[in-house]
Amino acid sequence: MRKFIRVKVLLAGACIVIGLTAWGQPAPSPEGQTSGSLDVAVVYNPLIANVVSGNSFWMQGGSVQVHGQFWHGLGVVADVSGLHTASTSGSSGVGLDLVTATFGPRRIAATQFSARRWVARRTA
Repeated sequence: MRKFIRVKVLLAGACIVIGLTAWGQPAPSPEGQTSGSLDVAVVYNPLIANVVSGNSFWMQGGSVQVHGQFWHGLGVVADVSGLHTASTSGSSGVGLDLVTATFGPRRIAATQFSARRWVARRTA
């Protein structure tokens, strides 16, 4: 019974988070975007590693995410991330660095749904 309640609470929380995230997205213009745009995000990334064996250690780092949209929802996205620790657990004291780079095309589909129209209909 407890597990069933936990699953329901977790599912409800996930639905709320996804709904709020979707609500915060800007609605695309009906004509389509003719000029390009560039979005840049700089993010701090803490990471705990080697948790299963009990000799865990923290890695600190960050990432830069860039998305350029250049024509009718077509764009390019890139994410470069780096993590570092001066010493892993144990007596070895060996440092560790982790660097990842991902990139590729992105297509953003325009939708006919507008949140403003939905709210206006609900309140009217």
